[in-house]
Amino acid sequence: MSSVKEIMTAEVFTINKSAPLSQAIDLMLKHQISGLPVVDSEQNLVGIITEKDLLQLYNKTQEVEGMVVEDYMTKPVITFYEDETFEEICKCLETTDFRRVPVIDSAGKVVGIISRPDITRRILQKIRKNPVAQD
Repeated sequence: MSSVKEIMTAEVFTINKSAPLSQAIDLMLKHQISGLPVVDSEQNLVGIITEKDLLQLYNKTQEVEGMVVEDYMTKPVITFYEDETFEEICKCLETTDFRRVPVIDSAGKVVGIISRPDITRRILQKIRKNPVAQD
């Protein structure tokens, strides 16, 4: 059984809850990611902001001036610890609309993230190691 730590992406882009919404959008576009864990000033996970959250802004460009990430982030956040199993993450992402889940340490600090592409890469690795016999 694989652990979350073996599969997660350890280089995680986070954003502070008081950052302007435009900064979150810039980060997501620049790094081609669809969501960011949101942290407080002590780097504790407090939420997540995703493209889905930002869809609310489509017809509100005038109204959101001065709004910050905290105003639109999703909370609470479903998280996993790095010693949990790959199967637990798969079940979560299979039964919810989530595209990614943050991985935290025992102090609540973000140490990684697992997204659907991380899982599909793992599935491909398994398929390549155990190819199905052709008739």
